[in-house]
Order: sequence, then C-alpha cells, then structure tokens
Amino acid sequence: MRHLSYDYEVTLLEYENLKSQREALEKNVVGMRSGSIDVDLLEERIQVMLGVLPENAIVLVR
Repeated sequence: MRHLSYDYEVTLLEYENLKSQREALEKNVVGMRSGSIDVDLLEERIQVMLGVLPENAIVLVR
C-alpha cells in the first residue's frame, strides 16, 4: 500500500508541474494572438528565435 501512495504523490506532482507548464504556454499563445499581441512577448520571442539579444539582456532559465 505504501508503494501505491508514493506513486500517487509522484504522479500528482508531475501533473501539477505539467499543468503549470500548460498554463504558461496558454498565456504565451493568448499574448501572441492577433488583436491582442503583447509587444514585449513578441520582441522576446523574435530575439530568441534569431539568437540576438541586447547587451543588457538578462536571461532566465527554467
């Protein structure tokens, strides 16, 4: 029984992590839809995709 409880807790943590990642991605998608474009988000994505960052840029890695 103890093993099942541990597996449940691990699965629950994985679920919460994936749920948070999904919510963050959804927020990004909404911010990039036409009519509601978040200019800062768009600029950041362009810089990342082109591999060009300003000298004073601070990069946060998850």
